[in-house]
Amino acid sequence: MNTKSAQLFGVGLDAEIKRVCMKLQMQMAKKNDGLSLRNLGHILCVIDSDGNGLDQEQFEKGLRQYG
Repeated sequence: MNTKSAQLFGVGLDAEIKRVCMKLQMQMAKKNDGLSLRNLGHILCVIDSDGNGLDQEQFEKGLRQYG
């Protein structure tokens, strides 16, 4: 889902954040390898190669690679 911040205006950002968190938790539970959070962290660190933090596109790319 490519939801942009502008699309969420008036929809309830809290509800969207909770939906994304739940989806991430479900993906991690499916992996069930005991290292899921560590693996996700590693993927996000690799994507942030310049060390200035992740923007939305980089974060989404990391989640796609993880999932």
